Amino acid sequence: MFTAFLIYPTLLTLPNRIHAQVFQGGGLQEGIDAAQNIQGVSQSELQPFILNAISAVMNILGLLAAVSIIACGVLLIISIGNEQMAGKAKKGVLYSIVGLLLILFAKAIIGLIQQLG
Repeated sequence: MFTAFLIYPTLLTLPNRIHAQVFQGGGLQEGIDAAQNIQGVSQSELQPFILNAISAVMNILGLLAAVSIIACGVLLIISIGNEQMAGKAKKGVLYSIVGLLLILFAKAIIGLIQQLG
Protein backbone atom coordinates (compact mmCIF):
# COMPACT_ATOMS: atom_id res chain seq x y z
CA MET A 1 0.00 0.00 0.00
CA PHE A 2 2.79 2.40 0.94
CA THR A 3 4.69 1.68 -2.26
CA ALA A 4 1.55 2.44 -4.26
CA PHE A 5 1.57 5.95 -2.81
CA LEU A 6 5.18 6.33 -3.92
CA ILE A 7 4.90 4.77 -7.38
CA TYR A 8 1.57 6.27 -8.53
CA PRO A 9 2.64 9.97 -8.41
CA THR A 10 5.86 9.06 -10.20
CA LEU A 11 3.94 7.38 -13.02
CA LEU A 12 1.70 10.43 -13.37
CA THR A 13 4.63 12.81 -13.76
CA LEU A 14 6.87 10.52 -15.81
CA PRO A 15 5.65 11.80 -19.21
CA ASN A 16 6.42 15.36 -18.13
CA ARG A 17 9.91 14.36 -17.13
CA ILE A 18 10.49 12.66 -20.46
CA HIS A 19 9.35 15.73 -22.40
CA ALA A 20 11.54 17.95 -20.26
CA GLN A 21 14.57 16.13 -21.60
CA VAL A 22 13.97 17.05 -25.24
CA PHE A 23 17.06 18.92 -26.38
CA GLN A 24 17.23 21.13 -29.44
CA GLY A 25 20.06 23.48 -28.48
CA GLY A 26 23.60 23.98 -29.66
CA GLY A 27 25.28 22.08 -26.89
CA LEU A 28 27.25 22.84 -23.78
CA GLN A 29 29.46 25.53 -25.30
CA GLU A 30 26.45 27.50 -26.55
CA GLY A 31 24.97 27.37 -23.06
CA ILE A 32 28.22 28.62 -21.54
CA ASP A 33 28.42 31.45 -24.08
CA ALA A 34 24.82 32.44 -23.40
CA ALA A 35 25.40 32.40 -19.64
CA GLN A 36 28.44 34.67 -19.97
CA ASN A 37 26.35 37.30 -21.74
CA ILE A 38 23.61 37.47 -19.10
CA GLN A 39 23.22 40.97 -17.70
CA GLY A 40 22.81 41.07 -13.95
CA VAL A 41 24.90 40.90 -10.85
CA SER A 42 28.59 40.73 -11.59
CA GLN A 43 31.28 39.56 -9.22
CA SER A 44 32.36 43.15 -8.64
CA GLU A 45 28.85 43.90 -7.32
CA LEU A 46 28.48 40.66 -5.40
CA GLN A 47 31.53 40.89 -3.13
CA PRO A 48 30.62 44.26 -1.52
CA PHE A 49 27.03 43.06 -1.09
CA ILE A 50 28.14 39.94 0.78
CA LEU A 51 30.65 41.86 2.90
CA ASN A 52 28.04 44.49 3.78
CA ALA A 53 25.53 41.78 4.70
CA ILE A 54 28.06 40.02 6.93
CA SER A 55 29.00 43.35 8.49
CA ALA A 56 25.33 44.08 9.24
CA VAL A 57 24.93 40.67 10.87
CA MET A 58 28.07 41.29 12.94
CA ASN A 59 26.65 44.64 14.08
CA ILE A 60 23.45 42.96 15.23
CA LEU A 61 25.40 40.21 17.00
CA GLY A 62 27.57 42.84 18.70
CA LEU A 63 24.45 44.61 19.93
CA LEU A 64 23.04 41.33 21.23
CA ALA A 65 26.31 40.56 23.01
CA ALA A 66 26.26 43.99 24.67
CA VAL A 67 22.64 43.46 25.76
CA SER A 68 23.61 40.03 27.10
CA ILE A 69 26.46 41.52 29.13
CA ILE A 70 24.09 44.10 30.62
CA ALA A 71 21.40 41.49 31.35
CA CYS A 72 23.89 39.15 33.03
CA GLY A 73 25.28 42.09 35.01
CA VAL A 74 21.79 42.91 36.26
CA LEU A 75 21.28 39.24 37.10
CA LEU A 76 24.57 39.29 39.02
CA ILE A 77 23.44 42.32 41.02
CA ILE A 78 20.04 40.77 41.76
CA SER A 79 21.55 37.46 42.92
CA ILE A 80 23.24 38.91 46.00
CA GLY A 81 22.56 35.98 48.33
CA ASN A 82 22.22 33.13 45.84
CA GLU A 83 25.64 31.74 44.91
CA GLN A 84 24.31 29.40 42.23
CA MET A 85 22.53 32.24 40.45
CA ALA A 86 25.61 34.46 40.80
CA GLY A 87 27.76 31.72 39.25
CA LYS A 88 25.43 31.47 36.26
CA ALA A 89 25.49 35.25 35.87
CA LYS A 90 29.31 35.32 35.98
CA LYS A 91 29.48 32.58 33.34
CA GLY A 92 27.00 34.52 31.23
CA VAL A 93 29.10 37.68 31.46
CA LEU A 94 32.26 35.73 30.61
CA TYR A 95 30.66 33.98 27.62
CA SER A 96 29.18 37.26 26.40
CA ILE A 97 32.55 39.00 26.59
CA VAL A 98 34.23 36.15 24.73
CA GLY A 99 31.49 36.28 22.08
CA LEU A 100 31.88 40.04 21.77
CA LEU A 101 35.62 39.66 21.32
CA LEU A 102 35.06 37.07 18.58
CA ILE A 103 32.60 39.40 16.87
CA LEU A 104 35.07 42.29 17.03
CA PHE A 105 37.81 40.03 15.64
CA ALA A 106 35.51 38.96 12.79
CA LYS A 107 34.66 42.60 12.05
CA ALA A 108 38.38 43.41 11.91
CA ILE A 109 38.90 40.61 9.38
CA ILE A 110 35.95 41.85 7.31
CA GLY A 111 37.35 45.39 7.39
CA LEU A 112 40.71 44.08 6.22
CA ILE A 113 39.07 42.19 3.36
CA GLN A 114 37.13 45.30 2.34
CA GLN A 115 40.31 47.37 2.27
CA LEU A 116 42.20 44.78 0.23
CA GLY A 117 39.35 44.16 -2.18
